[in-house]
Order: sequence, then structure tokens, then C-alpha cells
Amino acid sequence: MTFDAKPGPIGPGGLMPAEGCSVATTFGFLVNDGFPLLSLASSVESLRAANTVTGKELYRWVFLTTSGLDTLSSCRMLVRPDYDSFDAVSVDVLVVCAGDSAIHFHDERVFAFLRRLARKGVRIGGLSGGTFVLARAGLMEGKRCTAHWDHVPALREQFPKLKLKQTLFEFDGPCFTCAGGNAALDMMNALIATDHGPAVARNASEWLIQTQIRQAEDHQRMSVRQRFGLFHPLLIKALDRIEATVDEPFEREALAESVGLSLRQLERLFASHLHMTIHQYVVKLRIDRAKILIRQTSLPLGEIAIASGFTNFSHFSRIYKRQIGVSPRETRQNERAPPR
Repeated sequence: MTFDAKPGPIGPGGLMPAEGCSVATTFGFLVNDGFPLLSLASSVESLRAANTVTGKELYRWVFLTTSGLDTLSSCRMLVRPDYDSFDAVSVDVLVVCAGDSAIHFHDERVFAFLRRLARKGVRIGGLSGGTFVLARAGLMEGKRCTAHWDHVPALREQFPKLKLKQTLFEFDGPCFTCAGGNAALDMMNALIATDHGPAVARNASEWLIQTQIRQAEDHQRMSVRQRFGLFHPLLIKALDRIEATVDEPFEREALAESVGLSLRQLERLFASHLHMTIHQYVVKLRIDRAKILIRQTSLPLGEIAIASGFTNFSHFSRIYKRQIGVSPRETRQNERAPPR
């Protein structure tokens, strides 16, 4: 279908444009195959909520797809684009919403479209893996940005000069990025507050039953205490230290001493609360890290072994196959195999 991107004085649902504005702000949401639906829905619903609580058409939105065709999300919900070509698109803000497939996304037509909008002064954002697309288009040079924590290793390998933060969202000049998921609600709250004031943003969030609004610098991931349901302070301290140094040489005795326990006491805590030994927990973290690097980067497997805390590739490969059931090489081959 074709959508007229030039809004008139009365918008959908009979809402009037915001006071002092001749037209509403038009958002374009550009998605690729496998995009995360939660990120997209959280963003669009925030705009709709702002319109609802004010009774005015503050925002409009259109949907675009990188292919120009109907596109499925990661959970197989379909988005039908309002345009089949980028040529007629006229928006004030363009948001790229992308998932894992963005790691290997290359489409010069899309990159040229984004650069053209940037030259026109359009605000451009990225949700979740959308940061990959913005970076490849050359729009993130010298700018702070963020992405979903699962995408961070690949971003750092492909774009080592990025000012990459593991925050919920980042605004830097006309560009903004978000970790995705429901962090999009927090980012849109900040954006609406900038556009129309904090009262409108708060009312929109309340309408969405978003009773806790997080700040940009809040953590993407749960704390160790929340993740495991733990309350023992010394065990939590030990787990935090392991996670902070998972790629470094590790000694159980030094860890126990650093938290003020004997090795036997610490092993007992691991057994009673986590049902595994210290060594098993460390190996699990290292294998999890290796899986991300294998899936999302082109680093040689030997380098991945070292980056994940293993002493050499053969040691890593043996443990990996024992844990996962296939070798690191087989995992990479399966990731690169064309879909059936």
C-alpha cells in the first residue's frame, strides 16, 4: 500500500495537532527480517500513548521495511510497509529496528537512504541490532551509542572505534540508540519529555502501566542477586568478581580469599545455592561467552578461545564439545549455513 507522508491538519482518530505545531512529528520505523517485535511495539505504543493522554496528534508513524515487502518479526508477526520504495519517504525521525540478522546486514540502498535523511537533518535512531545498520551507514562515527548486550562483542569486533556503552539508551546529537526490548519504553519516555515536556511523558508512561521509568545509565542486565535469587552477600560478591574477570586467569583460592572465605566455605555456598562447583560455573560463563563470539563475529576460533578465558584452542574445543555436543567449528559452520 502507499501512504501519504505529508500529514494534514487533522490526523487519524480526529486528533488535533499539538498546540504551536502545524503538523505532527512523523516517525518512520524501518525494520529488517527477524526484527524484535517488542522493541518496535514499545516505541510505537509510546507515541500512541502520548497522543491519547493529550488528545492531540503529537506524533504520526509509518512503517518501512528494508526489502520494501511484507516482513516477519522474530516471533513471526508481520509488518506491511506503508511504502514500497524509499524515494517518496518524508519523515522527521527515522528509527531502524533490527535483530540478530543485522550483524551481517549489508544493503547499500538502505545505507544511502539513511545518509540522505541525515543530510536533511532527520533525527535517526537504532533499536537493538539497529546500531549495526547505523554504524555501517557511517552515522555513528564519534558518537556514543548502545545496543543489546548480546550484540556488544560483534559490534566491538566490527567497529572498534565506536563509543559503545552498555546503557539502556544514548542520545548524541541527532542520533540515538537503544538496547531494545522494553528499554525502548524508557528511551521513548525521554524523547517525548524532550519534545513535549516531562508531564506528557509521565502521563504517557502511566497510561502504558509503566510505573518505573529507568534512566539511560541503568543496567541492561539483572544483578547477580536478582538473576539467581541470592541473598548471601559474600557469594554475590564472588559471582560479581568472576563475571568481571571471566576472560582472565582464574584461581579458586584467590577468589575465596578476596571475599573473606576459605575455599571449602565458598565451594559449599556454590553447591548449596547454585548446585555446581566454582569451576563448573566459570566454565559455563566462558562457554556462553565463546558461543556469542562464534555466532556473531569472524574472529579465528583460537582467538575466541583466549578471549573466553581458555589457555589454548585444543583445551577450549574439548570442553566446548563436551558441553554443547558439537565442536566450535561445527557451530560456526551451522551459523553460516544458508536457511532451508
